[in-house]
Amino acid sequence: MKRLTPSFLAEAFRLISACPLCKAAGTTEIHVLNTQEDACLAHVTCGTCRMALVMHLEPSENGVSCLAIVTDLSLWDARQALQRPPIRHDDVLAVHEVLSSGGFLSSLARR
Repeated sequence: MKRLTPSFLAEAFRLISACPLCKAAGTTEIHVLNTQEDACLAHVTCGTCRMALVMHLEPSENGVSCLAIVTDLSLWDARQALQRPPIRHDDVLAVHEVLSSGGFLSSLARR
């Protein structure tokens, strides 16, 4: 496995120093949320348009591989989400049962 190096992080952060949405240069705030041996999860906010991204960065043969999701999560929200336990299959089934019951939909209609 590759290890994150200071040069990888410098290159990754250089690539996201300009906002991908409004293209403003040098206005992004980058916060590392988590690192693994070969990957980094970061929260990026543009100081100009206030757009936020959660990005997964890892080294690749061509430099840096990046997967980004536009989000409305603040840095605080993103950090809190990482501390929550993962969603289990039973959780998904329980939500489905509640949402598909007639009582839940009728209670929403009354409000």
